[in-house]
Amino acid sequence: MPPRPAIAGVQAALRAATPSTWRATASPATSLISRYSTSTATQETSSSSGPVPVPPESPNYIKLHEPPQSSEPRLPPIRGHVPVPRQVFTSRDGNRPRRVSPAYVSTIKPKTARQVAGKRPRNDHEARRWELAETRRKALTEGLQGLWDRKRTHDKEERRRSFTRARNNQAAASRPERPDEVLTSSSIGAHVLVTEVPLDPNRFEDAEKAKLAHDAKQAVKADARRDALCQMYMAAGKFIVDEDELEARIHSVFGENQREAAESIWNLHGEPPTLAAEAANVHYNVADIRRKDSNRTVLRQKAVAEALTGGKL
Repeated sequence: MPPRPAIAGVQAALRAATPSTWRATASPATSLISRYSTSTATQETSSSSGPVPVPPESPNYIKLHEPPQSSEPRLPPIRGHVPVPRQVFTSRDGNRPRRVSPAYVSTIKPKTARQVAGKRPRNDHEARRWELAETRRKALTEGLQGLWDRKRTHDKEERRRSFTRARNNQAAASRPERPDEVLTSSSIGAHVLVTEVPLDPNRFEDAEKAKLAHDAKQAVKADARRDALCQMYMAAGKFIVDEDELEARIHSVFGENQREAAESIWNLHGEPPTLAAEAANVHYNVADIRRKDSNRTVLRQKAVAEALTGGKL
């Protein structure tokens, strides 16, 4: 096969050859040569019917066999909608459906009273009708029997395929490993293969300890909840519950002449401490320095009251 010309060379040749050049250089000899080359190319194309080379970038460059992914046959696509086939033989009929019995055909296509009585037809037209009716009965009987035989064959083949598929799957699942799989598989320690979790011998003691810890935590929560209730109960004595108390509180806080009797800042915060009091209040602990005697007395009385009442104040 001759080598194909480069795309760049073909584009340059087409760009150089303009339509005016074609018209100027056109001659009978040129047309004859073009017809001859066209006929020769047609003969070569028709004569060379060899295989077309497949480029390497094509998926068909290397032929690979497709592995079977399903046992179901791949049916070609059909345009349109195919009606759903009827269930001629229902499951309630059992192994011998009623449509296969002769009584079914006799019920659907009954004979006339003259045929049942064994009389002869009156004329040729009636004889022809009797003959056609008998032909329809025979065709119906044979059709139903054929459908029943085909259904039994289909069900038997389906059961056989299902049993074979299940047996093959079971055999593939229970087969031993191949030598190549054994030799190429990663090493797994024997202790990793043991997946059984042994029972903890100290599980009951641990459960008892966990129960005691849980009870202690719940007791702490209960004490904190009881102390919070006691604090709320003690603080409830200062709650404003009626309009008179609200009005008195507003008057004391937002009164107009509440600072009228004060002469200096000492009336608001009390007298300043003297040097004798400061010299007497000498401590070596930072907490004691910041805490006055009155504060210590209040805290001591509060602790005694909490011990007596059993609740936090």
